[in-house]
Amino acid sequence: MKRRFSALILFVSLLLISQVALSVHLHDVTAVVETANAITEAMIENATFAVLKLNGNAKGCNTAINAIGESLVLKASQVSHSMIRICERYGMVVECFHVKVVLSNQIFLVDPLRVIDD
Repeated sequence: MKRRFSALILFVSLLLISQVALSVHLHDVTAVVETANAITEAMIENATFAVLKLNGNAKGCNTAINAIGESLVLKASQVSHSMIRICERYGMVVECFHVKVVLSNQIFLVDPLRVIDD
């Protein structure tokens, strides 16, 4: 499950990066940032679904939830920071803003993007 999730994120990230590399207009880059945020939202939904499938009373459940949450934060951060670097090449200012994601009894901060300046 974790391997599929990582492969999906890697594939989508590469697709996203190639879209940004080909776009040259503000509107295009903004659309790609919105796509990155949609990907982050999908990752949050997948993580939430994975946590719901766990047996909350099972031994090691909190460890599994923590691993899912940390993986979510890492993958979302990779997508966000690669988008920031690419947008900087086009002279755009894009920043992360933190969103709280609650997975069972644990809170994780995920960082979607916001276009600040063109």
